[in-house]
Amino acid sequence: MRRGWKMALSWGLRCCRRVLSWVPVLVIVLVVLWSYYAYVFELCLVIYLIFYHAIFVFFTWTYWKSIFTLPQQPNQKFHLSYSDKERYENEERPEVQKQMLIDMAKKLPVYTRTGSGAVRFCDRCHLIKPDRCHHCSVCAMCVLKMDHHCPWVNNCIGFSNYKFFLQFLAYSVLYCLYIATTVFNYFIKYWRGELPSVRSKFHVLFLLFVACMFFVSLVILFGYHCWLVSRNKTTLAIELLGLATKYYSLMPGIGNINRYCRHSSKHNITRRQRTGDGRGM
Repeated sequence: MRRGWKMALSWGLRCCRRVLSWVPVLVIVLVVLWSYYAYVFELCLVIYLIFYHAIFVFFTWTYWKSIFTLPQQPNQKFHLSYSDKERYENEERPEVQKQMLIDMAKKLPVYTRTGSGAVRFCDRCHLIKPDRCHHCSVCAMCVLKMDHHCPWVNNCIGFSNYKFFLQFLAYSVLYCLYIATTVFNYFIKYWRGELPSVRSKFHVLFLLFVACMFFVSLVILFGYHCWLVSRNKTTLAIELLGLATKYYSLMPGIGNINRYCRHSSKHNITRRQRTGDGRGM
């Protein structure tokens, strides 16, 4: 009886968590719908609407693709077979388990190891992780080339949808910039008292404020991800590298840390993360 009650409670909490995870997406959708109404029905000239709708279509399409493109998981060859899984779980000696994973990984295009030199293994999905693959606790799966889990799209950003996410950031910046520059003229009219409608005054002020606020934050985020692409890195890799330099640095200074990372076998992840078969990365 108690076990059934606990299972029901756990199921209820998971359902609540799934529902609440869509709240950030709903907030973004409502803000975008309001901005569309304020721009199209309250303020704009026809010439502005032509370019506005072109940007709006690309913006909404890339946002949709970022949300509903499912994260890609490692294919079946990275999963342990039923016999290997039983053999691994029944083995109580950690050093033997480690050697078993090393033997299994020899047949796979896997180059990245943990800090201790062990094969990266997910004990939840029961698979050997390809390079840059990480387990997402929110999605409850291992995701290829996982960058991060984004609450604003309620999805993992990784191998399958990173392109759409980057495009979404670019069109978001363009969308906010276009609104801010075209609405600014109405903002000047507001200060001169040339806007007769009280409702229009509210939309002008709030639309310009929201567009500028989102523009600043999105430019920073877009620039950061452009830097990641230029360096062939991911957000998660940068975070892990930060933890590594925190615990393994020999002396103060970023130059000393970088020099240590280049020569230490404990930091093979920084040297080998650019190597792979394309599919596993």
